Amino acid sequence: MGGNGQNAVREMKEIEKQLLSKGFKGDAAERMQRLKHELLKLDNAIQQQGEENKRQSQTNKKEFNNNGNVIPPALKEYLNSVEILNRQSLPLRPNFNQRVQTYFRKDD
Repeated sequence: MGGNGQNAVREMKEIEKQLLSKGFKGDAAERMQRLKHELLKLDNAIQQQGEENKRQSQTNKKEFNNNGNVIPPALKEYLNSVEILNRQSLPLRPNFNQRVQTYFRKDD
């Protein structure tokens, strides 16, 4: 922290002792304001020296090519054939076909 940092720590301890012994009075508030000003100056000095270890953002330097959605032609052909099969009506016996028709008429 250096000399100024040590002075700030010492001043904090003295203010603490004053608050415990004499209570909160105008002099204590003034000393706290000076201490706060000194701490802000120290914080600013640390930032200027580059010693502060805050996180820094970095932009993406790689380009992403999404090739995962490419469907091979054979798979595409298979899916189309399955879709056509799903659309065709099933060859049912007449009594089952009649039951299916009555089932779907009940919903309407």
